Amino acid sequence: MNNLDLIEVLEEIEDKIAKCDILGDKRQRFISTLAPIKAQLKTVEIDEKYNEVYSSLVAKGKQLSGLIKINANPKELSGKINYYINYLGAAYGDFTGQSYKVTKFYRLFLLCSILFLVLSPQFLTPIFSIIFIIPIFMAMKGIKQRVRTGFWLGMLIVPASLMTGIMWIRYALFVLKDFNGAVMQIMSTFGLGEQVSIVLTTVFPVLGIVLTILAVILFIYGNKVKSLFI
Repeated sequence: MNNLDLIEVLEEIEDKIAKCDILGDKRQRFISTLAPIKAQLKTVEIDEKYNEVYSSLVAKGKQLSGLIKINANPKELSGKINYYINYLGAAYGDFTGQSYKVTKFYRLFLLCSILFLVLSPQFLTPIFSIIFIIPIFMAMKGIKQRVRTGFWLGMLIVPASLMTGIMWIRYALFVLKDFNGAVMQIMSTFGLGEQVSIVLTTVFPVLGIVLTILAVILFIYGNKVKSLFI
């Protein structure tokens, strides 16, 4: 598919942004963000199956171009430009076959969230874990819809998971030093049998290590796929 119409619209938007004084210091930031995306799109051969996405990009671009005026509301205009640039980045990901990465990010987030909800009550109290349930469900919906807000909500699980994982790693060091003492502690605290206590003493620290690793991977991978969200 010929993408000249889109490139023409982007050049028009770029030119208007450069001349739009009401955007102030944001002009250069918008131009420096838009320029590499435009250069990338110039090199892409767009498959016919993305015709609807392409047409939407051109239509929304023309609409945005018409809104870049000297009497526009600077805050609203900046928001619309930001949104369109994010849309371009996400569309580029589709055009180049990278949309599967969103699914991979979603699965990493989901696994990290499950482990966090299982492991955090022991150290951070059940209330702290419950507070995260609503943001987690909102993030699940937002990530599926490829909304930038959903992405950022999903990334909130990273620091919480790291904090939980580190606490379990510290506990794992205690277990290594005094395994029998750790087992006895669980037996006396929760009134569990010896075999169950041994399993919990072994499994939970290992899951804590896994959670820490997953949180680091999610953070790194999330920064790589951020542009795929609108």
